[in-house]
Amino acid sequence: MAGTITKRGNKIRLQYQCNGTRYGKTIPMMSNKEAEKELAKFIAEVEKGNFVNTTYTFYEFSQIWLSEVVQPNSSPITLRRYIGILNMRILPTLGAYKLKDINVLILNSFFNDLKTQKTMFKHRKNTPLAKSTIQKIREVINAILQKAYEFEIIPDNPCRKVRLQLDNIESELNKEEKIKCYDKETYKQVLELLKKEKLFNRVIIEIALKTGFRRSEIWGLTWDNIDFKNNKITVNKTRHYLKGQGLIIKTTKTKKSKRTIIVASSLMTLLKKYKKECKTEFLTGDHSIDTICGWFKDFQKKNNISPIRFHDLRHTHASLLLNEGVDLKTISERLGHSTIRQTMDIYTHVSKELDEKAGQIFDEL
Repeated sequence: MAGTITKRGNKIRLQYQCNGTRYGKTIPMMSNKEAEKELAKFIAEVEKGNFVNTTYTFYEFSQIWLSEVVQPNSSPITLRRYIGILNMRILPTLGAYKLKDINVLILNSFFNDLKTQKTMFKHRKNTPLAKSTIQKIREVINAILQKAYEFEIIPDNPCRKVRLQLDNIESELNKEEKIKCYDKETYKQVLELLKKEKLFNRVIIEIALKTGFRRSEIWGLTWDNIDFKNNKITVNKTRHYLKGQGLIIKTTKTKKSKRTIIVASSLMTLLKKYKKECKTEFLTGDHSIDTICGWFKDFQKKNNISPIRFHDLRHTHASLLLNEGVDLKTISERLGHSTIRQTMDIYTHVSKELDEKAGQIFDEL
């Protein structure tokens, strides 16, 4: 469409639509001839991709961030998680603000309000948001504003100046945040009980326990990832099911996520047995993640085992290794974490327990 020139008080509004996106620019009052020249320059900038819209709302730019930054570089589950955080916690309050109008005062007020909000999880109804949830929300806002700053849409990123004060959040919340996982005795008990279950179910749970792989990584395993000769398994892709899109296979999202680890010979023996009856390229075949998670929940209830989530099998793997004295660097590499700091932050409670044990050693010498 052709561009438009609209006079508004002592200003002129230029508008132009390109590839379905409407662009606008406000300029000082001038003659019609001069305004037409400005419109022509404006249209040329838009069509060459050189025009930067400084009037974006937070909502408008968040959608650009999702499509151009997150989607090409993240798994479908990560994308869905970011969309959920934005829709449920951020956009209802910040969405209508112009990016250029968001400042430290507005963000401080936003985060103070977050401390009074309750979780939406049914099993934790009426409990405050976890510290980790508030920190994740801050990470999303910071990432969006930082990208807007890099695109020269705003002069700086106000979120970088915000200091979260989370120490006064109710102490019982810390109990909710503590990672749940099996101890050594429960781990052994579960392995024994699995011997009575279907081979497929046993294989999946043992892979999770003995490798620490993420769910999507387990569902992405193919037989060429299994090195029976050297007792190694390689993770190089993930597999997800998204409603309306079906199965999505993607390469692992970071260099650290792509990894090869040595695994227990007992797991390899089990996999050799399973391979004889598995007729598909993927170890998990046509089984859905939700189905195995549902089975795992029922399995624990049936056997009176203190329940944990399927993802907590990954935490169990890491916690058991820490308690057995394996160094953080090795554990971080096995888990595919981007940094050792990430591993330390997640397993702080285990590190504290080990520190207490370390202190007690000197009483026993």
